[in-house]
Amino acid sequence: MEDDIAVVGIGLRFPGDASSPEELWKVLERGESQWSEFPKDRLNIDGYYHPGGDRQGSISFRGAHFIKGDFAAFDASFFSVAAEDAKAIDPQQRILLEASYEALENAGIRKEDVDGSDAAVYVGSFVKGKIRYISC
Repeated sequence: MEDDIAVVGIGLRFPGDASSPEELWKVLERGESQWSEFPKDRLNIDGYYHPGGDRQGSISFRGAHFIKGDFAAFDASFFSVAAEDAKAIDPQQRILLEASYEALENAGIRKEDVDGSDAAVYVGSFVKGKIRYISC
């Protein structure tokens, strides 16, 4: 059986200033790198940096490509998540929920119209840092 798939909306977060399709396009047009040093509110790099990276618990780089934003500003009630549960949600999952909603909004689809339907969101992720910090 062959089923058609329709991509009808987009929501995204890319490093730096690219938090919308329009902003991503501008970054691409200008050929800008979105690399930056570790944000001070995320990590005191001086406590972890070692040039060789061969010390346990150290890293050998001083920056990366970071998504900007206040991840604590997540509107848990909008997504029917209890405030206490929201504290344990990985910031990547929060971003995923927000970007998924934006994709629906971009397509002109109301959240209420998707309830109970065969809609799907396809996701890729690779970082497990939040799990490590919760389990400590």
